[in-house]
Amino acid sequence: MISIQFSVKDDLRRFATSTISPLYEMAASIHALTLSTPHEHHLAWLKETRDLLIREQLEEEWLYFAPVFSEVVPDILSLPYIERFVTMEELFEHLVHLSPLEFARSALAALRQENRRNKELIYPVELDVKKDPDLVKSRLTLFVSSYWHIVFEPQWSGIVPRLSREVETINACLHSNRLGDYLSSISSQMEYDEVSRSILIANVEDVQASNPIRSIVLHPSWFASKPVEFSKQQNKIHIIYRISPVEADRA
Repeated sequence: MISIQFSVKDDLRRFATSTISPLYEMAASIHALTLSTPHEHHLAWLKETRDLLIREQLEEEWLYFAPVFSEVVPDILSLPYIERFVTMEELFEHLVHLSPLEFARSALAALRQENRRNKELIYPVELDVKKDPDLVKSRLTLFVSSYWHIVFEPQWSGIVPRLSREVETINACLHSNRLGDYLSSISSQMEYDEVSRSILIANVEDVQASNPIRSIVLHPSWFASKPVEFSKQQNKIHIIYRISPVEADRA
């Protein structure tokens, strides 16, 4: 369990922040496309996108990389790894300059998740990563760039208002000192203890006492693969959580 304490003088608007990353949403949407049983509120979007991949002749590349995205978003495209990137051009540069060794590590780690489910299958992308990771990295970079410009970016305008409304809700909770209530609404793993002024997060490894959590970053997501996911980075904890249409459309 993690216990995050803050004093009565703490301004929660400094202690907790919220961000939306279209680049992460793009990567998470590629993962969503691979799911055999997708979430209900993604169904219409997924059908439209799969049809678009076929029309734009991107289906072959999507199928080639699908095993890398089938169980997880590879960590080189995940939050908080790409949190600092705002534009596709920045992400493109990141992938271009990523070392083949780091790319292979990330891709093979994602493939090991897939191999746990399909132990007898060996995918072409796995063989290629082991043989020539730099070539596969270049191929993924081009696919992600094409997917962004042709598929995701035109559809992003329909998704961002839902996420923006959630950010407004978060800001309202911070302004009215109701962060604990909001966190509890996200997941039963989190609760706010008014006596100790602590946020308690169950079933998550604690951090070393020398590196206490100093801030929280909330990442409401439309395409996140899990209802809630925690990622620690030094003295900051990222909370990535999937919102539903009901949550997204609330006032």
